[in-house]
Amino acid sequence: MATPIKHVGKNTANGAKCVVVFRQVTDAKGNVVEADQALVAYPDTLPLTEHQDIMRIVESEPAQQSANLYEALNRDTVTNGANALQWLHSNGYLKKVATADITLTPTASYSVPLADVNRIVELQAAGLNEQQISNMMQDDTNQPPRGHSMVNANDVPTKVAEPGIPAPEVLAEAAQPVVEAPAETVVAPVALDPTAQAEAMLEQAKEMIRQAEELKAAAIDLDPSVKPGRVRPKAKA
Repeated sequence: MATPIKHVGKNTANGAKCVVVFRQVTDAKGNVVEADQALVAYPDTLPLTEHQDIMRIVESEPAQQSANLYEALNRDTVTNGANALQWLHSNGYLKKVATADITLTPTASYSVPLADVNRIVELQAAGLNEQQISNMMQDDTNQPPRGHSMVNANDVPTKVAEPGIPAPEVLAEAAQPVVEAPAETVVAPVALDPTAQAEAMLEQAKEMIRQAEELKAAAIDLDPSVKPGRVRPKAKA
């Protein structure tokens, strides 16, 4: 089974692959000023060397352990020695996109809207537990929520300021190669519903079977004698 990779996704408006650098746009003090906007980079538009640098950072342990990709980028460099986050910003590769247009794709068979992830983080910061969040995130409003009673939406703050995410406008002011990002509470992800997990596993199994069939067909095209049931000619002495 493929290992999930955080921070990667796609722009559903045009299908382009992206990495989510900032989940929401904030001001210099870390207050969310555009909750419905994110800052992303499109790896396929980067020069080859920097493309490899950025994806190396995305897949690194620091990035995968962090809730925000910008933190890892701000602590690493591209090949020419420039701060990775600064390089993306100064070269115009950070693009503002509506969170509703971004879908995270941690695996080939599982995806989740960025807007939903941001909402979950807000609810966790507001102190809701896993069951309460699960109830509130359900779209099937005609169905009674599983488990405990539905949480009243009025009990949830309409806005929870996320601490310390620097706005893109202030990135240029960070003269040092590495700028320490203010501490942020890392919140554990909400567990997937068992049914959703099972469906995701089945989809992944189907994809693996499809790939296996393609490899099998390619092998037969390369050497028809390997086709099952066919007798291979004996090598001449």
